[in-house]
Amino acid sequence: FKVAIFVDLYLKNRKIVEQAAQLHELEKRETEKALLDLEIESRRRYQSLADAVPQILWRTDRGGVPEYFNRFWYTYSGLSLHQSLNMAWENVIHAEDLPVLNERWRVGLEEKSGFETEARLRSAQSNEYRYHLVRVLPEFDSYSELMSWIGTATDIHDQKLFQNHLICERDAADSASETKSRFLANMSHEIRTPLGAVLGFTDLILNNDLTAEKRAEYMNIISRNSEQLSKIIDEILDISKIEAGKLEVETSRLNLPEFLHDLKLLLMLPAKEKGLGLSFDLVTSIPTMI
Repeated sequence: FKVAIFVDLYLKNRKIVEQAAQLHELEKRETEKALLDLEIESRRRYQSLADAVPQILWRTDRGGVPEYFNRFWYTYSGLSLHQSLNMAWENVIHAEDLPVLNERWRVGLEEKSGFETEARLRSAQSNEYRYHLVRVLPEFDSYSELMSWIGTATDIHDQKLFQNHLICERDAADSASETKSRFLANMSHEIRTPLGAVLGFTDLILNNDLTAEKRAEYMNIISRNSEQLSKIIDEILDISKIEAGKLEVETSRLNLPEFLHDLKLLLMLPAKEKGLGLSFDLVTSIPTMI
């Protein structure tokens, strides 16, 4: 009788253990199913959110092989899912930018670090290349193991064009400033020449030993150099030409013998101060007016 009781108790305990194991397995399956359902729901929400974003978004596996593109990518690129997953996405990127992007991607895979760069992507609608800011970030699990890569491409074409426009405007402003500086430097030199003549021949006129003929000649030189000085000042005041970078050389008739004579008289003063002799000898005939 006791043996029968122990046998019955053993069988009951064994049944309880088996039922507990079955219950544990059931709970495990239900937990796994719940986690799977949660993951599926999370992916569904993730994809819905990704499809709603008005920019290109994609995901790759840990080795960099594409496994997902959002809806905006297909609209922009005009590629199908099959084409996108089979490297056709490279045809969307400008040939000059693709090597740079691939190199940054290679380094990112090796170092398991994100990166960003600029690249031109061709739009299927307009068939034009537009500048995009490409960002790629690694995605890790709770154990810090690399799971996948998330990438985005944001259109910055208009911003890039505006930036280039500002650079051109800056370069133009720098060029105008340089032109102005050169102009003012030249004008300061040009001012000294007639001003020196005016001052120098004024001193000569004050000499009482001058003949009336020489005094009249020196007065004419002072008058012509004063007119020249006035013209130079007028050009300096015409700042609009400097700002626009449209300074032009004007042509006018010139009495060449008279010009050379004035030049000789102009240089005689500084030459005399330095103890230098100065002479002008015309070995051939020259035109009177040019």
